[in-house]
Amino acid sequence: MIKGTERLGTHAYRITPSTEEDRRRYLAAIARMTPSDQIHTAYDLMGNIYGHDIPYTDDDAEDRTIDALREGYDNAVLHDRGWPVRSKASGELGFLAMSHLDGRDPPDPDVLREFEIAHGIVAQPVSKWYDEDANIIVAFVPGSRLSEAASLADALEDLAQGHAPTAGS
Repeated sequence: MIKGTERLGTHAYRITPSTEEDRRRYLAAIARMTPSDQIHTAYDLMGNIYGHDIPYTDDDAEDRTIDALREGYDNAVLHDRGWPVRSKASGELGFLAMSHLDGRDPPDPDVLREFEIAHGIVAQPVSKWYDEDANIIVAFVPGSRLSEAASLADALEDLAQGHAPTAGS
């Protein structure tokens, strides 16, 4: 369960989204508020960009997600396109799709918002990663949507190349 705390003056209020849509919007807001030079702090890497060394957990549902991630890497669908990660905001396992901006400026906020509306995931420009010279854009694909990871990674690549975001691209 996601819980956040909002402080107003000397009082703190616990925020707990009541519906799945509220939860999605809450997580999207957290993602949009994460500064581009701190994206790497929002995720725990579960393996490398080639899908190697993804550890199993004590949870059967998470292990099924890990199996799906491994299958995506083994079939070369996800290989070298992002990282297996755990979101620190939601605790959920998933795939952090990545695309190089190749020297281009990151898309402006309106284009990023259009991408979010079209695809239901938040694209985040990254100005610092484990590589200090990062010039990439990432988007977290939750484990519940791993079957769409390749098409979402393609959409992220289109966004990085300067193409307008459209649903189904």
